[in-house]
Order: sequence, then structure tokens, then C-alpha cells
Amino acid sequence: MNEFGLRFPSVLLSTLAIYLTYRISKNLFNSEKIALLAAFFHAVNGLILEVTGGRVSTDHVDLFFLFFVELGVFFATQYLHRTTILNCVFIGLSIGIAVLCKWLTALIVIPVWLILAFNPIRYRLLFLHLITVLFTATVVFLPWHLYVFYKFPLEAKWESSLYTRHLTEVIEGRTGPWYYFLNSAMSSFNELLFIIFGWWIYSLCCKKYDVRLLALWIWFMIPLLFFSFAKTKMQGYLLFTGPAIFILVAHFSSTISAYNTTTKPRRWLINGMVFLTVLLPIRYCIERLKPFQGVDQRKVDATWRIKKLNDGTIPGNTVVFNNPNYIETMFYTSFISYEWMPSKAEETFLQEKGYRIYILPDLKK
Repeated sequence: MNEFGLRFPSVLLSTLAIYLTYRISKNLFNSEKIALLAAFFHAVNGLILEVTGGRVSTDHVDLFFLFFVELGVFFATQYLHRTTILNCVFIGLSIGIAVLCKWLTALIVIPVWLILAFNPIRYRLLFLHLITVLFTATVVFLPWHLYVFYKFPLEAKWESSLYTRHLTEVIEGRTGPWYYFLNSAMSSFNELLFIIFGWWIYSLCCKKYDVRLLALWIWFMIPLLFFSFAKTKMQGYLLFTGPAIFILVAHFSSTISAYNTTTKPRRWLINGMVFLTVLLPIRYCIERLKPFQGVDQRKVDATWRIKKLNDGTIPGNTVVFNNPNYIETMFYTSFISYEWMPSKAEETFLQEKGYRIYILPDLKK
């Protein structure tokens, strides 16, 4: 009902997600340095901070989805230390809530968990635990879907088809080239992603195989490939993979900084790479948030003008038209509002339903 009530849940979960990044890193690598560095990358990420503050579209949905997917991965890493049925229930519960927040891409938690937990000697136990995870997740998200299809069949069918249409059609003009998400990940998470990916390939081929790094790359790469083939593209689609990138970057920085080399050029190169992995996210954060710029007074004035609509001069059964701030109007007031001017048919329809029509001539953003 107010700004605090609207924003506080996102701020709370966004802050807790930083702690989850720390704990996941600690569970995987048992390194305070990697864990703190990963948490730092998460805390200063410009895109996540903008989503938390509601400064970009689909803010609440993407932030909650990020949190519950990461919560599922956290319990997956806890499972490595305590192979209990309770951890499986928590993994399934997190996946189920994440599906309710957005979509079935929350199932990415399962391959991440399976890669980390796979043991050929105990495969039967792992299979039983997988059934537990899937059953718990289904119990959480299926009742709501069955209810809305029963109670609101037309709306539910339309919304369900929209999920598929995002893959095959360009919705609301949101599209881009096939490399859109790769480019977006480099700018949103870390601009050295190509170098880090090359380093991982080198480590995979030439050094000891590390299943922990593979799980983190799976967390990022499967959604990247999936959404790259989708026709509709939005930067928030890959937000839930951000923690995997933060941990990978932290591991990369920690690993190369520990290289024992006595040659100055090589040491300068290593120090420069570590410096850039820390500096670039800070620069990106400042670039997105623009903390040194003043408040946009036009938006502040528009908000106050909207609030004044509640002064009682306009009856409650009014539909407000010609309103560029129609979404904000419906948050701050009880009025229905639209951005466009009403047609004659719309005027007649509303008047027959007992509504009054109010047209804003000068309310601008």
C-alpha cells in the first residue's frame, strides 16, 4: 500500500542473496577469500541493485526468482556436507517457490545439484533423493497452476501460451541477435567473462578436472544457450545466473593471484587482471546507478501530482485517460488509468457501466 511495503521485500531478499553467494562459495571451495570476493561482486552489481530498487522492468519477479534459485543451489551445496532427506526437501521447496515466481527455468538447480552430488557408488540413494526433490517441488507449484486453470481457464491458457510464444515470437519488440545474452552477461556481470571462460577450458583440458567449476558453468551456460535461441530477449532473463558468475570470477581472481612467478612482466599481468576483476564491476555499478547525479525532479513532481488526485475532487468510480504515469496512478490511487485517449466506443461503454471519464491534459513524466 506504500513505497516501503512495495520495496522492502526485494531489498530484504536481495541482501540475503549476497549472504547465500558467500555461503555457496564457502561450501564449494572452503575459502574465505573466494567467498568474500564473490559476495562483494554480488553486492556491487549494478543490474541487481537496479532490479532491487525497481528501476528496471520485471523487478520483483526477477529478484525473487534469483533468490529462490540461489537458495536451492545453497541447499544443494549443503547436501555435499550433509546427505540428508531434509536437504532434499529444502532443495525441492526452493525450486517449487522459484517456479511460482516465474517459470520452469528454476529446474536448473537440479543438474547443478546432480553434478555436485553424483557418486557412482551411491547412485541408488541419489536417485531416491532426486525423486524427493521433484516430488517436493511439484507439490509446491502444481496446486496453484491447477487452481488457476480451473478458476480462470481463459486467462490461464493465454498466460501459458505466452511462455511458449516468448520462444517463437518477438513479444513487445524485445529482441536482439543470437549473442545478445552473451554480450549482456559480459556487461552486466563481468567484462572479463571471455578470458575467464578460456581459463576454465584450459583448466578442464590441461589440469585436474574440477566438478565444482563445471557445476557453476552449467548454472550459467544452460540458461544462456536456452534463451539465446528464444526470439524474445530481455536482460533480466539471465539474472538468476549472476551468482554463478560472481563465484567463478572470485575463484579466477584467487587462483591467478596465487600463481608463483618471479618474472616481473608476468606478475604485472596477473596483478593487472586481478585489479580489473575488482575495478570493472565497481565502474559498472556507478555507470548504472549514477549516484553522483541529482534526483530527477520531473519524476518527483509527477508523483506528487498523482497523489493529489486522491484529494477527493474526483469520484472513486473514475477512469483516468491520457496519463503517461498510468501505472503509478493505479498504485497511488484507486482509479483505473490508461495512457491513451479514449475512443467514442470506450466512452460509451464506460458510461453505460457507470464510470466517469477524466482526461489529464498536462500530466507529463
